[in-house]
Amino acid sequence: MGLEAGADMRVGRESREEFGESLAQLQSDKKTLGSSILVEEADDYLRKKMHRLPEPVLTEALRVGIVATHGVPDDHLFEIRVY
Repeated sequence: MGLEAGADMRVGRESREEFGESLAQLQSDKKTLGSSILVEEADDYLRKKMHRLPEPVLTEALRVGIVATHGVPDDHLFEIRVY
């Protein structure tokens, strides 16, 4: 949402110097940690939805959570493509 509104956004871990954190790693990188939320969608009635991130994301896993179905008793997710 912030990206679509034109807000500054970063993906990955920051370096020690960036925010003055003495226990942070020395160099920043693009790796995301545990529970980074990169995209959230609400009230999506479209059959096809594409999200383009501002830069590549390195990750070892992808989790999709469906929290509402607009009154339908079940949910269906047919395909996810990640390039």
